[in-house]
Amino acid sequence: MKPVLANLRGTVISGILFLLPVFVVAYIIQKAWKGLTGFGNQLAKTLGVDSIGGFSTGPIVTTLVLIALFYGCGLLVRIAMITKLRNWLENAFLKYIPGYVKYKVKMEEKLLPPEDTRKPVLVQLNQAWKPGFLVESRGEEAVVFMPRTPETDTGDVWVIHQSHLRPLDMDTKQFQKSLELSGYGLINTPAQKDQG
Repeated sequence: MKPVLANLRGTVISGILFLLPVFVVAYIIQKAWKGLTGFGNQLAKTLGVDSIGGFSTGPIVTTLVLIALFYGCGLLVRIAMITKLRNWLENAFLKYIPGYVKYKVKMEEKLLPPEDTRKPVLVQLNQAWKPGFLVESRGEEAVVFMPRTPETDTGDVWVIHQSHLRPLDMDTKQFQKSLELSGYGLINTPAQKDQG
């Protein structure tokens, strides 16, 4: 019963961490929307288009102002000085907010997912094999990231001898999906069958 409850708890926490950036973005948009509503209504009146066909155009103008604001901030980020200022703020203050860096990384991964070039491998531990990602290899040594399951973005970094690695014939997405499914599908890969 304990493993089932631990799995349930882990899955619920994973779901919360997955949705947290969405709620943060929604909260920011909601606050920005409330702050700009009065300005949007006033701008619509100033432009003489406060209503069309009996409908208020304030929300439409507010939405356009909000999009323009986000677009303008996106342009500002491209200016080196602004980026340096933002990085300074993050390093000076925001990094001390509990969880800020972790959530920032998760948000960036959701918005701009990087291409994962790590290779799925099995790492030999005594008489057993543990799944991991080959990060890099040099000579007879290899750097391997050993993910925890089901959260494959947390884990440990190991430096091991190349002879303790067995490559898997699957891409990173398939490998991560297999780890999320408690390893289902790992032993069905051709590389495993050839060496098993």
